[in-house]
Amino acid sequence: MRFRRITGGEPCRAYAMDSRNGVTLLSVIGGHAIAAVQSVLGRIDEVSSTLSQRRQTVRLIETGKSIPMHTPDHVMINAVLQSGAPLSLQLRGGLPRGTRLMWEIIGTEGDLRITAANDQVPVINIGPLRVEGGRKGEEGYRELEVPQSYYFGREIAITARNVVGIYKKMADELRHGVPITPNFDHAVVIHKVVDAIERADQTAGRVRVG
Repeated sequence: MRFRRITGGEPCRAYAMDSRNGVTLLSVIGGHAIAAVQSVLGRIDEVSSTLSQRRQTVRLIETGKSIPMHTPDHVMINAVLQSGAPLSLQLRGGLPRGTRLMWEIIGTEGDLRITAANDQVPVINIGPLRVEGGRKGEEGYRELEVPQSYYFGREIAITARNVVGIYKKMADELRHGVPITPNFDHAVVIHKVVDAIERADQTAGRVRVG
């Protein structure tokens, strides 16, 4: 992966509009989504994908200037988990209307649905999430209460409580010697999935992870 220096006083996030800088919709937003999926449902085994770019320019909020865009802004993934369960994942760039984050888990004994409660933060790792469930034989969903222990005393500070939670788990690791928090090996696995997704798009085929 090559990195390119941003010059000319461009706003700090302009670099994300060029895939050569290593920061993309797939690697960042997609990486967090993949981490959540694998944490809850197990590792992804093989993938097929389509990466597309529908917008050619993007306007910088700070200056009003439009700059060229050189990165996919729409990602579609069909995958199979190591358990054999199928996975369908779609990432959209821009500012889509409606529900910006929705994750449905369809199970044999019931279903779960996770959505972003706040449209301004539609990212699974820092967004305030609404969790709903429905058992087999029931109609519709009902909201499930998230235990207060998951808030770590930071009910309002959404991003901060995730950081607090990680530090608390790291402290427990040091006290008890039991691995709890994600480490470098977890990051490597996620990047292998991202690489497989990119290769599947380039070859128009199905790619095994690893």
